Amino acid sequence: MSLILFQNVVASRITLHDAMAQGILPVPRYLICDYDILKTAPALFQKCDQQFPSRKDLKRLRKKAAADYRHIRGMKGFFEDFLLYPHGKYIVFCRNLQHLNQMLKTFQEDWLSGQKVQYYICHSHLSRKSRQNALSDFQNENPGCLQLLFCVDMLSEGIHIPLDGIIMFRPTHSLRIYLQQLGRVLSVLRHEHPQIIDMVNNFRVFQPKKSAD
Repeated sequence: MSLILFQNVVASRITLHDAMAQGILPVPRYLICDYDILKTAPALFQKCDQQFPSRKDLKRLRKKAAADYRHIRGMKGFFEDFLLYPHGKYIVFCRNLQHLNQMLKTFQEDWLSGQKVQYYICHSHLSRKSRQNALSDFQNENPGCLQLLFCVDMLSEGIHIPLDGIIMFRPTHSLRIYLQQLGRVLSVLRHEHPQIIDMVNNFRVFQPKKSAD
């Protein structure tokens, strides 16, 4: 790209980390959440007891985890406690159309039930005009409440809408896709501290791969 645009002359190279450290890009508030913990925790506790029946240290950890587990208020409590911008704009990245419909229903009927929320949908099965209208409404409307735009395989790149955060429900092992999703909220001169809610542990794409040796 530098060869095409700048005759292979680049003034400087900067990493994502350095851009944040130097204040060029905003530093997001990154939140990791296992939204299936209420379903998976009992089985994990049981598996731990079966595999390590004599480990006293693990038993202590298991006991503490079980105590913490009993105080979990579920996803409804999660959003009440940890959503930084309750009147903000968030993009919700979903896996596929079926998953989008499932998550939309879950938000409406459970996690954010009883709250005023404006929902928008954008995916390739909609007509071009419907997608454009959804994006335009999401960007321009200011209803004074939380706005959530649910999407599938869209909006990861090429769309720049002022956002307060993103919510990741689409798992990926691709660093490129991960950074594209992050890029929706990491724009120069935009939000000072956008929120990233990672529901599927996508942050792990940054972990170094173990050697085959």
